[in-house]
Amino acid sequence: MRNFKSLFAGLLLFFVAVVSLVYVAGHFARIYTDYLTESRVTQYLPDETELSQQEKDVANAVSPAVVFIYGKKEVSAYEPQTQSVRVPGLNIALDLPAGLEAKQTQEVNAGTGFFVDSDGYILTNRHVVPDDEASYTVVLSDGRRMDAQVVYRDPDHDIAVIKIPGNGYPTLPLADSSELKIGQTVLTMGNAYGREQNVVSSGNITDLRKNIIAEDDFNRQSLTGLIQTSAQLFPGDSGGPTFDMEGKVVGVNVAVSTGDSHVSFSVPINDAKDAIDKAVPDE
Repeated sequence: MRNFKSLFAGLLLFFVAVVSLVYVAGHFARIYTDYLTESRVTQYLPDETELSQQEKDVANAVSPAVVFIYGKKEVSAYEPQTQSVRVPGLNIALDLPAGLEAKQTQEVNAGTGFFVDSDGYILTNRHVVPDDEASYTVVLSDGRRMDAQVVYRDPDHDIAVIKIPGNGYPTLPLADSSELKIGQTVLTMGNAYGREQNVVSSGNITDLRKNIIAEDDFNRQSLTGLIQTSAQLFPGDSGGPTFDMEGKVVGVNVAVSTGDSHVSFSVPINDAKDAIDKAVPDE
């Protein structure tokens, strides 16, 4: 009998995709506000002094390979204008309001990713880069901004691979997630609230085969066999690495329990390796 558990309530897919206010309602409106207001976010972020020196050293080694991802898209916007209308039978004209549909560019997604190949291939969540009509920008650890192309999506595991031009990028080693143990110490890293500053949290693995239904106001998805940890995750951390004390990636940040940022979930890295193999050409 499979020892799977299901969690059907209150999970935020980190579609934190800090979503445009045009489309946002309820919960995501709050996320968008937090993303913009730094003074509000800082109180939610973990205190780095809580990390041991060893954890800080590991995080510092991982950080250069972690990137921030933003999506932008042209959307329709209503621009009020006036038009002159002549009244039949009278020698007068009235200025009446009219509407003109215009296009404007809005940020529609924000998340995290990390290099899995030195030729510019980056692993992230599918929900961070879901839209074929959006354009995506990657911000490197040194501050450079580069256009990215989505090369592969795996909707079943909420995994995607994107690519930027160039080579020689720092990469992260991948662990064998089948060897993980309950109680093992792991760390998470990501672009919390889109602040372009890596936030690191430490915790322990509390479950290895967790089944959840992750949802937001617009999407609902079943995800199975996830790693559950007590490390904190925040909006914007989607697609970032969950890694062990050797700096090896064991999972990809994907969701957090509503109301408790200390119950978080990651896609096992073994479930992402097929996507990497399909996206990255053999040398």
